[in-house]
Amino acid sequence: MLFKSIHVNLIVLILLTGCSSSEEESPAALSDISKAAYSQTLHPLLVANCAQCHSENSVDPEEPYIAEEDIAKSFSRITPFVSLDEPLDSTIVTKILDNHFCWTVCESDARVLGDSITIWSNTADSTVSLDKDASLMAGFGQELWPLLQENCSNCHDGLLPTAPNFASNNLDEAYNGISSSSAINFETPITSRLVERMQLGHNCGDEVACTALADAFVDIIDRWNAGYIEYGSAASKSAFNNTFYNWVVDNCSQCHSGEPEEEGGIAPIAFAHPSLDLAYKIMITNDLIDANDPARSFIVNYVGVERHQCPNGDDNCESDAKAMEQEIKAWLADDDIIGDQKDI
Repeated sequence: MLFKSIHVNLIVLILLTGCSSSEEESPAALSDISKAAYSQTLHPLLVANCAQCHSENSVDPEEPYIAEEDIAKSFSRITPFVSLDEPLDSTIVTKILDNHFCWTVCESDARVLGDSITIWSNTADSTVSLDKDASLMAGFGQELWPLLQENCSNCHDGLLPTAPNFASNNLDEAYNGISSSSAINFETPITSRLVERMQLGHNCGDEVACTALADAFVDIIDRWNAGYIEYGSAASKSAFNNTFYNWVVDNCSQCHSGEPEEEGGIAPIAFAHPSLDLAYKIMITNDLIDANDPARSFIVNYVGVERHQCPNGDDNCESDAKAMEQEIKAWLADDDIIGDQKDI
């Protein structure tokens, strides 16, 4: 096994506190917070829930006009009503807690606003810089991404404008979500915001469950930073690429490519991912093949016995499974690593 070091450049975001009584003045606290971050977090909530009164063109306009669709106008006016240091103390949050035109349940709405301000403050441009490198993405996709999907996808799948989409079904989107937020601290994983949120009990169950998930995140982030496992050699991957990989891409990529399906959702194991490196690692590390007896491979029997999405229809599941078996045998026969390795 070869281990490749991951070097990540972290840019520390320093937020300076300040306040202002004028809508036209932008306090120092927001001088380094991008409009782009605001436009993806708090702004959509204001437009969706507050524009009926707090926009200039509303039927019953009422100042402050913080819910304008024009992002520049909204951004210039919102600054006196938010606190980046203490989001829950923001005026727009406490106002909702005072039962000011809540759109669902006031406490819940206030929490959503507070979370959006928190995320806004942590997703300014260049908070964290991760190179979009195949090895980095493969490292993210190997352990952290599946755990995020399992535990965080209810909110962080990209459908909620207030939540970074690091649990998206799309690996590229999830990687962008994790790399553009302050969720990860590679120098000291235990101080990662992702970990701290679990330690504070953020949507993770009871204290025991939250502690276990926080510890799991720490371990995985540490392994991701240290390096990712390079399974096999270039020749091994080439053998996979020339045989079974082509077959699964042709027949399984609609669900197992890591890309969203037309009607939403994907199968969790992306062994037909467009990235050969990632597909190769996933195929091996998920015990999908049996090097001792390819006919007994999980992936073969899932088609042949369970009749799972047989490429040529349910009447041809056995022949499809046989084709898979032959492709796996061809892969192993031409593989300089796995062909000699049993019980993968």
